[in-house]
Amino acid sequence: MAAGHPLDDADRAPWLRAIGTWLAEHDGVGGVVTCSALRVTYRDVLRQAAPGCGSCTCRRAARCCASGSVRAEGTSCRPSLLDSQAATLEPLAEGEHGVTVDVGQPVDAVVDDALRGLGLSAQRTTGA
Repeated sequence: MAAGHPLDDADRAPWLRAIGTWLAEHDGVGGVVTCSALRVTYRDVLRQAAPGCGSCTCRRAARCCASGSVRAEGTSCRPSLLDSQAATLEPLAEGEHGVTVDVGQPVDAVVDDALRGLGLSAQRTTGA
């Protein structure tokens, strides 16, 4: 991606398995992983490893990727890749454990909506 080329499913597979392993290792402890598990099949890989994990997707996906107020500085995602990300994004499927949040609001509200939608405590901590 840093070179401006979108990943394909073969590129994503080991990365998704590694994230699933991390989620499984933290089952019962809790944790948050941010990744672009854009397709239902990608989220299925994560749920196979950690059945209790939930997903948070963005309403206004292009804004999620493009807005300087939401996007972390220094990201390796080039603007030229935003179209492929938006084209790949699949909304949460019927029965898929997750929540869709509006990223057009302040970051604290996005986090609170995600926690509430996933049935998690609104109490949160920050850390490295």
